[in-house]
Amino acid sequence: MSGAKNCPETPRQKMIGMMYLVLTAMLALNVSTDVLSGFAVVDKSLVNNINNADIRNSSLYDDMQYLYEQNPQKVGEWLDKSVLVREKSDSIFNLFQDFRVALFDKIDGEEADFVELKSKGNTDAAAQYLELGGSRRKGTELKNALDQYRVFVERMFEYDSLKVKVYEEMFNTENLINSHGDSQSWLDANFNGMPADAVLALISKYQSDIRSTEAELIQWFKMQQDAGDFRVNKITARVIPVSKQVIQGSSYQAEIALMAVDTTKVPTYYLDNRQLESSHIEIPC
Repeated sequence: MSGAKNCPETPRQKMIGMMYLVLTAMLALNVSTDVLSGFAVVDKSLVNNINNADIRNSSLYDDMQYLYEQNPQKVGEWLDKSVLVREKSDSIFNLFQDFRVALFDKIDGEEADFVELKSKGNTDAAAQYLELGGSRRKGTELKNALDQYRVFVERMFEYDSLKVKVYEEMFNTENLINSHGDSQSWLDANFNGMPADAVLALISKYQSDIRSTEAELIQWFKMQQDAGDFRVNKITARVIPVSKQVIQGSSYQAEIALMAVDTTKVPTYYLDNRQLESSHIEIPC
């Protein structure tokens, strides 16, 4: 998602980002629809990534369910958040999917295969679907939903500054400056008068971002539920005496217990606000 140290970009995310930059550059140059038809290849690649992400995310949700079954009290809060993330992600994903299906219906009609457009030069279908020439109702609905999803994601990440920066950029819907130096709305800049092949690739780009965001959130939840746990790498036996004093005729009593320790990290001990040099104490009578 980002170049930040705790949030490195995966090769797939770098590829998607690069393709989106190329898409934006080509649209700015107003190249021919013959060249833009190459974005059908980009779109197919993105759709394949989305399908793979669906499989990966399903596995993450199964992991969360398994962890919950092992420890409901500890994992319950994070499972509930995971379910909410799935609902919110599916909702915005499906809005873009409705947009995608509508483009095929408007352009190819009954001949649509919903994989690749047969009429690649159409530059009106996207604007018509989003009602950019009139009420802009559907376009505003899509933009608002994306804004709300971005805010939701940032809240789920507890407004971590690095995460906020990543998603403010990824799901940015602010006005853009076009090649003439004029301000354009996010809707007009991305969808008004744009060739349908380019719009499909852009839709898939957002859907891919949504699925990768969903995965990152669930992985973050899994880490958070263990955030307060101690990490150990050694199990050792300790004898805990029960009898404080032993005299002739009596017996020594003690409990043998297993203790988990981390040999790579030594804790700091205090007694009466004084730091001890080790875990062993010796107090004279």
